[in-house]
Parts: sequence; C-alpha cells; structure tokens
Amino acid sequence: MTTSTGFRRALLALAAAFGALLVAPATAHAHTDFDYSLPADGASVGEPVEEITVAFTLPVTLVGNGFAVLDPQNNELAPVAATDDDTVFRLRFDPPLAGGTAAVKYEVQAEDGHVLTGNFVFEVDAQPPTEVPAATAPPTSADTPATTSTDAPAVTSSTTLATTTTDSDEDDGVSATWVLAAIAAAIALGAAGFLLVRSRTGDA
Repeated sequence: MTTSTGFRRALLALAAAFGALLVAPATAHAHTDFDYSLPADGASVGEPVEEITVAFTLPVTLVGNGFAVLDPQNNELAPVAATDDDTVFRLRFDPPLAGGTAAVKYEVQAEDGHVLTGNFVFEVDAQPPTEVPAATAPPTSADTPATTSTDAPAVTSSTTLATTTTDSDEDDGVSATWVLAAIAAAIALGAAGFLLVRSRTGDA
C-alpha cells in the first residue's frame, strides 16, 4: 500500500510538471503583436483608399499620434486613429489616398510596457479624382448694373422763338446799316452837285 500510494503521487507530480511545461510556452507567447492591416502589406488596391485598418493582438496605447502615413504624393500625414477596443484602429482620409504607393508606420505601447513599432506599404492603382471647376452662372438682371440714359434737351417753342428772334434782330441790324449808308451817299452826292453848280455860277 505504501509503495502504491507513493507511485501514484509520483505520477500526479509528473503529470502536473508536464502540464506546466505545456502551459508555459503558451503563456510566454501571449504578448502583444501586430495582427493585420487593411489594405494588407504589399497589397494592390484598385480604388482610392478612404480608410486604413490596423489591428493588434492585444489592447495597446498610442505613442504620440501612434500612426504616420506617407501618401502617394510624398506628403506626410498624421491621421486621427479611431478605436472601440484599443485593439483595432481605423484611419480615415479625406481626400482619399490614390495614385501610387502609400506607407504606414505605427508606434504603440503594450500593456506590459514594451513599445511595438513597425510599418507596411501598399499600392493604390486608382488615380486621384480630378476636380471639375464649377460652372459660372450668367449674370442675372439683379446683378447687371442699370444703364442710365441721358436724354437730349427738348427743343421747346420758347427756344425756337428765341432763335428766330435773334436771327431777325441780326437781319434788322444789317438792313439799317445799308439804309444809313444809302442816305449818307445821297447826302454826299447832293452836296457835291450843289458845290459843282455853285462853282459854275461863279465862273459865269
């Protein structure tokens, strides 16, 4: 009995030790790591990318902004990361990524304190959308400045009468001048005739 009991205890201890050996590696490997991304590393996407998903195996804390993105036009972006469980993060882009290779870098801290960094790249085959200039609407009547018409001064009867009177006065002035000239000439001729007759009478 004593030997049998001791043997059983030895078997139980051996089983416990063996179980501990099986559990230990699993516990040792239960650490935070990068899980997946959408788009995946090396993927080729046919449409502009509006959102990138980055997932980790366990909850993490962002170091700084946590993510940096180099877009296909070589612009460095710092998108805001949205998450519901600190495990899966969503990065949104407006305008979307398009026209070449995009690179994503991440830096996060695990619950045990170690910092996890890494990066991945993917290709966006779609070209950036072209902006169509907005059509210019024709000016409306409200926008068109009113044209101010300048009316010619109306010719009234008084204006016509004044013009006629002025012309009549000018004609009267010319006629009076000729009459005076004729009278002066007649007087001169009369005086000359008188002198001539008187001169002949004296000689006789």
